[in-house]
Amino acid sequence: MKIPCACIRQTSNPLIVFKEKKAKITFQNTDHKEYQHITVDGCVIKEGNKCDFLLVSNEYGDQYFVELKGEDVNHAVEQLEASMGLLLDKRKNIIHKAFVVSSNSGMKINTHRQVIEKRFKNKGVDLVFFHSQSKYKLER
Repeated sequence: MKIPCACIRQTSNPLIVFKEKKAKITFQNTDHKEYQHITVDGCVIKEGNKCDFLLVSNEYGDQYFVELKGEDVNHAVEQLEASMGLLLDKRKNIIHKAFVVSSNSGMKINTHRQVIEKRFKNKGVDLVFFHSQSKYKLER
């Protein structure tokens, strides 16, 4: 799927912040590398399930899908999967991660969560659950 230019903001900021209501994640870009900060919800994908944002490395093409959620973590997983179905770059040499950032404690570690994580892993994507106000260091 082609991403409209209006949905992309280039950034090399040392802190790349995604937030919505009480959920927030800060990507630490200590090397000041160039990234595309893409608004998926309402811009790239306007109908149906979709995640909130996508961060893409200009240098390697690494993809970081982001869904900011209140409490419905299962719905967040559905939104990520729907977006990945349209936007996932399937090249093997790039990093693929999907983040559920929840304003509550997120999904407890149990068999259900392990099944979901394995389903993502089979698609070549690491699924990460964070509580809001989390940080993630971008490294390559």
